[in-house]
Amino acid sequence: MKSYKNQSLELDKSITILEQQRKLMLVDLKQQLNVTYESLRPINVINATIDDIRNSTELKNNVLETVVSVAGGYASKMFLVGKSNSIFKKIFGALLQYGATNLISNKVHKKIIKYFSKK
Repeated sequence: MKSYKNQSLELDKSITILEQQRKLMLVDLKQQLNVTYESLRPINVINATIDDIRNSTELKNNVLETVVSVAGGYASKMFLVGKSNSIFKKIFGALLQYGATNLISNKVHKKIIKYFSKK
């Protein structure tokens, strides 16, 4: 009889310990769920992305390079072709814009690499 009581007491003690562990794990799980929920909210995702953009010099250089090359290509098209109703001038303008954009992009890219390799 005595061994059954001891076994029962030890079993109850083990059950109590496991229940306490379960409660602690549930609290941890709820906290992690809240952290995950907060990090996945759209405003927090946007803020994290903006912070990444601010801190990334490579991305800033790529954006700058793209803006300069596209603006240069567009300006060259407007300067040389202007607004035209002729299909041939429009095609020529598009080709000119494409070529100027690529040329400017290559030049700007090389200068940016040269500038940052000196530092």
